[in-house]
Amino acid sequence: MGGDVNTPAARAWMAANGTPLWITGALRFETENALRLARFRDKLTLPELQQALGEIAADFASGILVACEIPAELH
Repeated sequence: MGGDVNTPAARAWMAANGTPLWITGALRFETENALRLARFRDKLTLPELQQALGEIAADFASGILVACEIPAELH
């Protein structure tokens, strides 16, 4: 997926940093929802949406992204 204007900088940061990103369930939901909205608005093609969602799933599976939750006492 080509991404937006921030994609090259984000990819460079991830390559240089090398540590996983901790992602809450809410952030994952909002990210995937934003991608689906972009598809609805014809900003993404169906194959681009599928690729993006697949990349998110692959990043979780490989440990690049790690699921976490905020403890209730911090809400």
